[in-house]
Amino acid sequence: MKKLLRNSLILCSLFLAQYGAKAQNLTLIHYWDFNTLSNCGVGGINASPIAPEYSVFPAPSNANLVLVKGTAANYKDSIVDSATGGFFLNERNSATGDDSTTGNCGKGNLLIKYRNPSKDNQFLWYLPTTGYHNIVVSFATNRSGSGPLAQVYDYSLDSGKTFTHANMTGSTGSLMDTLLLPAANLTLVKLDFSGIKAVNNNGGFVLRVESAGGNSQDTINHGNSQYDNIAVEGLVGPNGIEPIANELSCNLYPNPATDFISIATPFEGNKVVTVYNAVGQAVKYTITNGTQFSVNTEELSKGFYFVNVREQNGLKTSILKFVKN
Repeated sequence: MKKLLRNSLILCSLFLAQYGAKAQNLTLIHYWDFNTLSNCGVGGINASPIAPEYSVFPAPSNANLVLVKGTAANYKDSIVDSATGGFFLNERNSATGDDSTTGNCGKGNLLIKYRNPSKDNQFLWYLPTTGYHNIVVSFATNRSGSGPLAQVYDYSLDSGKTFTHANMTGSTGSLMDTLLLPAANLTLVKLDFSGIKAVNNNGGFVLRVESAGGNSQDTINHGNSQYDNIAVEGLVGPNGIEPIANELSCNLYPNPATDFISIATPFEGNKVVTVYNAVGQAVKYTITNGTQFSVNTEELSKGFYFVNVREQNGLKTSILKFVKN
Protein backbone atom coordinates (compact mmCIF):
# COMPACT_ATOMS: atom_id res chain seq x y z
CA MET A 1 0.00 0.00 0.00
CA LYS A 2 2.82 2.43 0.85
CA LYS A 3 4.52 1.67 -2.46
CA LEU A 4 1.24 2.18 -4.30
CA LEU A 5 0.65 5.52 -2.61
CA ARG A 6 4.22 6.62 -3.31
CA ASN A 7 3.84 5.79 -7.00
CA SER A 8 0.57 7.69 -7.14
CA LEU A 9 2.14 10.78 -5.59
CA ILE A 10 5.11 10.61 -7.95
CA LEU A 11 2.91 10.44 -11.02
CA CYS A 12 0.66 13.26 -9.83
CA SER A 13 3.76 15.38 -9.16
CA LEU A 14 5.03 14.65 -12.66
CA PHE A 15 1.70 15.72 -14.11
CA LEU A 16 1.65 19.00 -12.20
CA ALA A 17 5.26 19.72 -13.03
CA GLN A 18 4.70 19.13 -16.73
CA TYR A 19 1.36 20.87 -17.18
CA GLY A 20 1.47 23.47 -14.40
CA ALA A 21 -1.27 25.88 -13.43
CA LYS A 22 -2.81 26.10 -16.89
CA ALA A 23 -4.40 22.66 -16.61
CA GLN A 24 -5.84 23.55 -13.20
CA ASN A 25 -7.65 26.57 -14.70
CA LEU A 26 -9.46 24.54 -17.34
CA THR A 27 -12.86 22.90 -16.97
CA LEU A 28 -13.03 19.11 -17.32
CA ILE A 29 -15.27 18.28 -20.30
CA HIS A 30 -14.82 14.49 -20.72
CA TYR A 31 -12.86 11.89 -18.78
CA TRP A 32 -12.10 8.17 -19.18
CA ASP A 33 -10.48 6.04 -16.47
CA PHE A 34 -12.05 2.70 -17.61
CA ASN A 35 -12.64 1.64 -14.00
CA THR A 36 -16.29 0.67 -14.50
CA LEU A 37 -15.81 -1.53 -17.54
CA SER A 38 -14.27 -4.83 -16.40
CA ASN A 39 -14.81 -7.72 -14.04
CA CYS A 40 -11.05 -7.57 -13.46
CA GLY A 41 -10.41 -11.01 -14.92
CA VAL A 42 -7.19 -11.63 -16.82
CA GLY A 43 -7.82 -11.03 -20.50
CA GLY A 44 -10.21 -8.18 -19.90
CA ILE A 45 -13.31 -7.41 -21.95
CA ASN A 46 -13.89 -6.05 -25.44
CA ALA A 47 -15.41 -2.60 -25.21
CA SER A 48 -16.07 -0.30 -28.17
CA PRO A 49 -17.48 2.27 -28.28
CA ILE A 50 -16.52 3.39 -24.78
CA ALA A 51 -18.53 6.22 -23.23
CA PRO A 52 -16.74 8.55 -20.79
CA GLU A 53 -17.00 7.93 -17.06
CA TYR A 54 -17.56 11.68 -16.74
CA SER A 55 -18.87 14.27 -19.21
CA VAL A 56 -20.37 17.72 -18.82
CA PHE A 57 -22.87 16.75 -21.51
CA PRO A 58 -25.83 14.74 -20.21
CA ALA A 59 -26.22 11.30 -21.74
CA PRO A 60 -26.67 10.45 -24.48
CA SER A 61 -23.87 12.41 -26.08
CA ASN A 62 -21.55 11.51 -28.93
CA ALA A 63 -18.43 11.44 -26.71
CA ASN A 64 -16.94 7.98 -27.29
CA LEU A 65 -13.73 6.06 -27.87
CA VAL A 66 -13.99 3.79 -30.91
CA LEU A 67 -11.46 1.08 -31.78
CA VAL A 68 -11.32 0.23 -35.47
CA LYS A 69 -9.43 -2.97 -36.28
CA GLY A 70 -7.37 -3.65 -39.37
CA THR A 71 -8.47 -6.30 -41.82
CA ALA A 72 -5.87 -9.04 -41.20
CA ALA A 73 -7.47 -12.29 -39.99
CA ASN A 74 -5.36 -12.55 -36.84
CA TYR A 75 -6.10 -9.07 -35.50
CA LYS A 76 -7.13 -9.08 -31.85
CA ASP A 77 -9.88 -7.00 -30.31
CA SER A 78 -8.69 -4.11 -28.19
CA ILE A 79 -9.74 -4.59 -24.59
CA VAL A 80 -10.12 -2.98 -21.19
CA ASP A 81 -7.81 -4.99 -18.99
CA SER A 82 -6.41 -5.15 -15.47
CA ALA A 83 -3.64 -7.66 -16.11
CA THR A 84 -0.95 -4.97 -16.10
CA GLY A 85 -2.71 -2.40 -13.93
CA GLY A 86 -3.80 1.10 -14.84
CA PHE A 87 -2.01 4.35 -14.15
CA PHE A 88 -2.62 6.47 -11.04
CA LEU A 89 -2.22 9.64 -13.08
CA ASN A 90 -4.72 12.47 -13.10
CA GLU A 91 -7.51 10.71 -11.21
CA ARG A 92 -10.77 12.63 -11.05
CA ASN A 93 -13.99 12.37 -9.09
CA SER A 94 -15.34 10.01 -11.74
CA ALA A 95 -12.97 7.25 -10.57
CA THR A 96 -15.17 4.66 -8.90
CA GLY A 97 -12.84 2.93 -6.48
CA ASP A 98 -12.97 -0.86 -6.40
CA ASP A 99 -15.17 -1.77 -9.36
CA SER A 100 -15.44 -5.53 -8.81
CA THR A 101 -16.89 -7.87 -6.25
CA THR A 102 -13.64 -9.85 -6.24
CA GLY A 103 -11.54 -6.93 -5.05
CA ASN A 104 -8.78 -7.78 -7.53
CA CYS A 105 -8.62 -4.34 -9.07
CA GLY A 106 -9.32 -1.04 -7.43
CA LYS A 107 -9.09 2.62 -8.21
CA GLY A 108 -6.76 3.33 -11.10
CA ASN A 109 -6.06 -0.29 -11.99
CA LEU A 110 -7.79 -0.57 -15.38
CA LEU A 111 -6.66 0.67 -18.78
CA ILE A 112 -7.37 0.27 -22.48
CA LYS A 113 -5.09 -1.99 -24.54
CA TYR A 114 -4.89 -1.02 -28.19
CA ARG A 115 -4.19 -4.52 -29.39
CA ASN A 116 -1.81 -6.32 -31.63
CA PRO A 117 -0.82 -6.15 -34.36
CA SER A 118 -1.43 -2.46 -34.98
CA LYS A 119 -1.12 -2.18 -38.75
CA ASP A 120 -4.17 -0.35 -40.16
CA ASN A 121 -5.78 -0.04 -36.71
CA GLN A 122 -7.36 3.29 -35.78
CA PHE A 123 -8.23 4.60 -32.32
CA LEU A 124 -10.89 7.29 -32.77
CA TRP A 125 -11.68 9.65 -29.90
CA TYR A 126 -14.98 11.47 -30.42
CA LEU A 127 -14.65 14.58 -28.24
CA PRO A 128 -17.42 17.18 -28.72
CA THR A 129 -16.32 20.62 -27.49
CA THR A 130 -19.63 22.45 -27.88
CA GLY A 131 -19.58 25.54 -25.66
CA TYR A 132 -15.84 25.31 -24.91
CA HIS A 133 -12.61 26.73 -26.31
CA ASN A 134 -8.84 26.45 -25.70
CA ILE A 135 -9.12 22.66 -25.83
CA VAL A 136 -6.43 20.44 -24.26
CA VAL A 137 -6.38 16.62 -24.41
CA SER A 138 -4.12 14.79 -21.94
CA PHE A 139 -3.54 11.13 -21.14
CA ALA A 140 -1.06 8.55 -19.86
CA THR A 141 0.33 5.97 -22.26
CA ASN A 142 3.00 3.31 -22.76
CA ARG A 143 3.68 0.25 -24.92
CA SER A 144 4.58 -3.35 -24.37
CA GLY A 145 8.15 -4.41 -25.15
CA SER A 146 7.10 -5.64 -28.58
CA GLY A 147 4.51 -2.94 -29.18
CA PRO A 148 4.54 -0.29 -31.92
CA LEU A 149 7.31 2.27 -31.58
CA ALA A 150 5.30 5.44 -32.10
CA GLN A 151 1.87 7.02 -31.92
CA VAL A 152 0.71 9.31 -34.73
CA TYR A 153 -2.05 11.88 -34.21
CA ASP A 154 -4.36 13.82 -36.49
CA TYR A 155 -7.85 15.26 -36.02
CA SER A 156 -11.22 15.78 -37.67
CA LEU A 157 -13.62 18.71 -37.51
CA ASP A 158 -16.53 16.89 -39.18
CA SER A 159 -17.15 13.81 -37.02
CA GLY A 160 -14.48 11.72 -38.71
CA LYS A 161 -15.39 12.24 -42.36
CA THR A 162 -12.02 13.87 -43.07
CA PHE A 163 -8.80 14.19 -41.06
CA THR A 164 -6.01 16.76 -41.11
CA HIS A 165 -2.61 17.62 -39.65
CA ALA A 166 -3.23 21.35 -40.21
CA ASN A 167 -1.41 23.51 -37.62
CA MET A 168 0.01 20.43 -35.89
CA THR A 169 3.64 21.48 -35.55
CA GLY A 170 5.31 18.39 -34.14
CA SER A 171 8.23 18.65 -31.72
CA THR A 172 8.89 22.31 -32.58
CA GLY A 173 5.51 23.57 -31.40
CA SER A 174 2.86 23.11 -28.75
CA LEU A 175 0.99 20.30 -30.47
CA MET A 176 2.66 16.96 -31.20
CA ASP A 177 1.64 14.97 -34.25
CA THR A 178 4.00 12.05 -33.55
CA LEU A 179 5.27 10.59 -30.27
CA LEU A 180 8.00 7.96 -29.87
CA LEU A 181 7.31 5.57 -26.99
CA PRO A 182 10.06 3.90 -24.96
CA ALA A 183 9.25 0.30 -24.06
CA ALA A 184 7.15 -0.10 -20.92
CA ASN A 185 7.89 3.43 -19.62
CA LEU A 186 5.05 5.72 -18.60
CA THR A 187 4.68 8.72 -20.90
CA LEU A 188 2.48 11.71 -20.11
CA VAL A 189 1.00 13.33 -23.23
CA LYS A 190 -0.67 16.71 -23.60
CA LEU A 191 -2.11 17.66 -26.98
CA ASP A 192 -2.79 21.39 -26.84
CA PHE A 193 -5.38 22.48 -29.42
CA SER A 194 -5.83 25.95 -27.92
CA GLY A 195 -4.18 27.54 -30.96
CA ILE A 196 -6.54 25.84 -33.45
CA LYS A 197 -9.77 27.86 -33.35
CA ALA A 198 -11.70 25.43 -35.54
CA VAL A 199 -11.59 22.92 -32.65
CA ASN A 200 -13.45 25.40 -30.41
CA ASN A 201 -17.18 24.86 -29.93
CA ASN A 202 -17.11 21.90 -32.34
CA GLY A 203 -19.52 19.01 -31.85
CA GLY A 204 -17.69 17.04 -34.54
CA PHE A 205 -14.16 17.15 -33.11
CA VAL A 206 -12.42 13.74 -33.33
CA LEU A 207 -8.83 12.86 -32.42
CA ARG A 208 -7.33 9.89 -34.29
CA VAL A 209 -4.45 7.83 -32.89
CA GLU A 210 -2.55 5.45 -35.17
CA SER A 211 0.65 3.44 -34.79
CA ALA A 212 3.97 3.43 -36.61
CA GLY A 213 7.13 1.35 -36.42
CA GLY A 214 7.67 -2.10 -34.94
CA ASN A 215 4.71 -4.43 -35.32
CA SER A 216 2.64 -1.66 -36.92
CA GLN A 217 4.25 -2.76 -40.18
CA ASP A 218 3.47 -6.48 -39.97
CA THR A 219 0.69 -8.87 -39.04
CA ILE A 220 2.50 -10.72 -36.28
CA ASN A 221 0.31 -11.50 -33.30
CA HIS A 222 2.13 -9.51 -30.61
CA GLY A 223 2.51 -6.13 -28.94
CA ASN A 224 0.13 -3.40 -27.81
CA SER A 225 -0.17 0.23 -26.80
CA GLN A 226 -1.91 1.18 -23.55
CA TYR A 227 -3.88 4.29 -22.53
CA ASP A 228 -5.38 5.52 -19.29
CA ASN A 229 -6.89 8.64 -17.68
CA ILE A 230 -7.90 10.44 -20.88
CA ALA A 231 -8.97 13.98 -19.98
CA VAL A 232 -10.44 16.61 -22.29
CA GLU A 233 -10.44 20.13 -20.87
CA GLY A 234 -11.24 23.65 -22.02
CA LEU A 235 -12.57 27.06 -21.09
CA VAL A 236 -16.30 27.56 -21.07
CA GLY A 237 -17.94 30.44 -22.88
CA PRO A 238 -17.90 32.36 -26.12
CA ASN A 239 -14.27 33.61 -26.06
CA GLY A 240 -12.67 32.79 -29.38
CA ILE A 241 -15.81 31.20 -30.86
CA GLU A 242 -17.90 34.23 -31.84
CA PRO A 243 -17.73 33.47 -35.60
CA ILE A 244 -19.71 30.22 -35.12
CA ALA A 245 -21.58 31.04 -31.91
CA ASN A 246 -24.98 31.64 -33.51
CA GLU A 247 -25.22 29.38 -36.57
CA LEU A 248 -28.93 28.69 -35.90
CA SER A 249 -29.75 32.45 -35.66
CA CYS A 250 -31.29 32.13 -32.20
CA ASN A 251 -32.58 34.99 -30.05
CA LEU A 252 -33.01 34.78 -26.27
CA TYR A 253 -35.27 36.88 -24.02
CA PRO A 254 -35.84 38.16 -21.38
CA ASN A 255 -32.30 38.86 -20.24
CA PRO A 256 -31.85 39.13 -17.27
CA ALA A 257 -34.28 36.28 -16.60
CA THR A 258 -36.28 35.29 -13.53
CA ASP A 259 -38.63 32.34 -14.06
CA PHE A 260 -37.99 31.41 -17.69
CA ILE A 261 -36.18 32.25 -20.89
CA SER A 262 -37.68 32.10 -24.37
CA ILE A 263 -35.61 31.23 -27.43
CA ALA A 264 -36.66 31.92 -31.00
CA THR A 265 -35.02 30.46 -34.11
CA PRO A 266 -36.04 29.98 -37.77
CA PHE A 267 -34.89 26.33 -37.55
CA GLU A 268 -37.91 24.02 -37.13
CA GLY A 269 -36.19 20.65 -36.63
CA ASN A 270 -35.33 18.87 -33.39
CA LYS A 271 -32.84 20.73 -31.21
CA VAL A 272 -30.78 19.67 -28.19
CA VAL A 273 -30.82 22.45 -25.58
CA THR A 274 -28.30 22.45 -22.72
CA VAL A 275 -27.86 25.14 -20.05
CA TYR A 276 -24.43 25.50 -18.44
CA ASN A 277 -23.43 27.46 -15.37
CA ALA A 278 -20.41 29.75 -15.28
CA VAL A 279 -17.98 26.91 -14.49
CA GLY A 280 -19.15 24.73 -17.37
CA GLN A 281 -21.46 22.31 -15.55
CA ALA A 282 -24.62 21.25 -17.39
CA VAL A 283 -27.62 22.17 -15.21
CA LYS A 284 -30.53 21.64 -17.65
CA TYR A 285 -31.01 19.46 -20.71
CA THR A 286 -33.92 18.92 -23.10
CA ILE A 287 -34.76 18.01 -26.69
CA THR A 288 -37.38 20.19 -28.36
CA ASN A 289 -38.67 21.28 -31.76
CA GLY A 290 -40.50 24.23 -33.23
CA THR A 291 -39.21 27.73 -33.85
CA GLN A 292 -39.91 29.06 -30.36
CA PHE A 293 -39.65 27.38 -26.97
CA SER A 294 -39.14 28.21 -23.30
CA VAL A 295 -36.77 26.91 -20.62
CA ASN A 296 -37.72 27.10 -16.94
CA THR A 297 -35.06 28.94 -14.94
CA GLU A 298 -36.94 29.40 -11.67
CA GLU A 299 -34.85 26.87 -9.74
CA LEU A 300 -31.50 28.15 -11.00
CA SER A 301 -29.27 30.10 -8.65
CA LYS A 302 -28.54 33.73 -9.42
CA GLY A 303 -25.64 34.15 -11.77
CA PHE A 304 -24.32 33.90 -15.33
CA TYR A 305 -25.33 31.05 -17.69
CA PHE A 306 -24.78 29.80 -21.24
CA VAL A 307 -27.40 28.08 -23.39
CA ASN A 308 -26.26 25.75 -26.15
CA VAL A 309 -28.82 25.07 -28.89
CA ARG A 310 -27.69 22.37 -31.32
CA GLU A 311 -29.28 20.52 -34.23
CA GLN A 312 -30.01 17.00 -33.00
CA ASN A 313 -28.80 15.43 -36.24
CA GLY A 314 -26.26 18.03 -37.33
CA LEU A 315 -23.31 20.17 -36.30
CA LYS A 316 -24.86 23.65 -36.39
CA THR A 317 -25.11 25.28 -32.99
CA SER A 318 -25.81 28.52 -31.19
CA ILE A 319 -24.40 29.64 -27.85
CA LEU A 320 -26.38 32.29 -26.00
CA LYS A 321 -25.73 33.84 -22.63
CA PHE A 322 -28.04 35.20 -19.96
CA VAL A 323 -28.12 36.34 -16.36
CA LYS A 324 -30.49 34.82 -13.80
CA ASN A 325 -31.75 37.37 -11.23
